Amino acid sequence: MSSKGSSKGGGVPQQSGQMVQRSPSVTGSIPIKVYLYLIGVPLLIGGAYFLIYKPLKAKVTGKTGAEDEAYDRVNDLSSRQTWWGRSYYTQVNNGVKPLSDGQARHYANELHDAMFGTQNWWDLGWGTDEAQIYGVVRNIGSKAGISQVSEAYWNAWQSDLLGDLKSDLDESELAQVNQIITTFV
Repeated sequence: MSSKGSSKGGGVPQQSGQMVQRSPSVTGSIPIKVYLYLIGVPLLIGGAYFLIYKPLKAKVTGKTGAEDEAYDRVNDLSSRQTWWGRSYYTQVNNGVKPLSDGQARHYANELHDAMFGTQNWWDLGWGTDEAQIYGVVRNIGSKAGISQVSEAYWNAWQSDLLGDLKSDLDESELAQVNQIITTFV
């Protein structure tokens, strides 16, 4: 039997009679380079669009999408609400504080830590913990409570809570905080 028609050893027969070994594909019959292109090219295009083109377009033209404009309107409207003021809680509920002073300080510290990190040596303070912010705001439970925590935040850090939230969160994250607050009584 000649080696030309033989497929012994998984190689491809050559005219000289020697068998050349083919490297097997990891995923079967489709080469791995095809998978890399299928995954890598869309990631590259999407990254270029969202990380380079869209921010540059917004900066150069000054135009944003309808969704960004809606977030801006909601956040501006919510920012003008009285519950962000440090004395709002004294004007509602017949002057009864919705939270104890200790609770207000605790929530203020939790919000500060979520935005700027703790003062521990191992915490580098990189990034904002949005989930912690949402959780703390949900736990506060009332608009008067937000005002009281805002006052405790000012007393502890000499900084405005709403201003720090605006500087740390993007429009959609701030809109989510505002959405949580608007469900309160």
